[in-house]
Amino acid sequence: AVIKLNAALILLTVCRNLLTWMRSIGRNWDRLRIPVDLNLTFHKIIAGVIFASAIGHIVSHFVNFHALSRATVAELQVLPRNVPDSPPSIAYSAFATIPGITGWIMLIVLITMFSFAHKRVRKTHFERFFYTHWLFSIFIVVLCFHAVGGKLEAPSAVYWVAGPILIYVAEKLTRFRRGKRKIQIVAAIQHPGKVMELRLEKPNGFDYHPGQYLFLRCKAVSRSEWHPFSFTSAPEEDFVSVHINELGNWTHTLHKRLNHENKIGRITVPPTIKIRYDGPFGSSAEEVFKYDVLFLIGASIGITP
Repeated sequence: AVIKLNAALILLTVCRNLLTWMRSIGRNWDRLRIPVDLNLTFHKIIAGVIFASAIGHIVSHFVNFHALSRATVAELQVLPRNVPDSPPSIAYSAFATIPGITGWIMLIVLITMFSFAHKRVRKTHFERFFYTHWLFSIFIVVLCFHAVGGKLEAPSAVYWVAGPILIYVAEKLTRFRRGKRKIQIVAAIQHPGKVMELRLEKPNGFDYHPGQYLFLRCKAVSRSEWHPFSFTSAPEEDFVSVHINELGNWTHTLHKRLNHENKIGRITVPPTIKIRYDGPFGSSAEEVFKYDVLFLIGASIGITP
C-alpha cells in the first residue's frame, strides 16, 4: 500500500497547472500540510520512499519465497489465492511468476531513474535525466499488473493510481496543446558572464504575475526538451524577457546558435530560430506582495523550479 499510495502522489507533484490553480485560489496550503510551494522537494522525498519501500518489499518477498519452498502441501492450503500444487522453489517464485518478473522490471526502472536523476547529471546532461525519467510510465503500468497471479492479494494498484493518472494525462494534453504556440524573439542581448537576455513578443491575453515562470522549447536545439525560466520583465511591459545562463548542454547549444561569435551586446537572431512557450506557471515567489517585510537573497540564475 505504501508503494501504491506514493506512486499516486508522485504524479500530482509534477502537475504544474494543478499547482498553479491551487495557488490561485488563495488557500493557505501550508496550514493544511500540503507542500504546494515545495512540490519538487516533496517529489524527491516520495521517490526516496518508493525506492526504500521497494527494497523492503523485495526482502520480504524472498523471506516468503524461502518459507513457501519449505512448506508442506497442507500448509500451502492456507494461502488465500492461487494455491500451488507443490512447494515452488525460490528461483521459480522470483523469476518465473508475474509478480517476480514485473518486480525485477520495476526495480531496474527505479535504479535507472535514480542514477540519472542525480544533481550533477541534471546540470550537465539534462537530456539523459529527461528521457530516463519517462521510464516512470513503464513503472506505473507494470505496477498495475504486479499482483496478477499473486498468492496474497488481488491486483489493486490501478485503483490507487487511476485518478492521478487522469489528472496527469489532462495536464500533459493541456501542455501539449499550448506548447504548439510560437513566439517571436524581439531582441537578444548577450551580457557578460555567459548570460543571454531574450526579449520575446507578448502574445495577446498573455497575463502573468511577478515571480512566475514559463517553459521554452527551441526546435533548433532540441525537438522535445522544455526548460523553465523565470520572468525578468514586468507584467505591464509590452514584451516578455528571460535571462538564460549557459549551464548545461541545452543552454550551451542555444548560446552557440544565437551568438556563435560570442559578441557582447545586442545580437542578430537567425530567422531559423523559433521559440515555443508554455505557461505561465506559479511559484512561491508570487507571495512576496503579501508581506510587509521581505528578506531577499541573490541566488543567481538557475533556481527556477
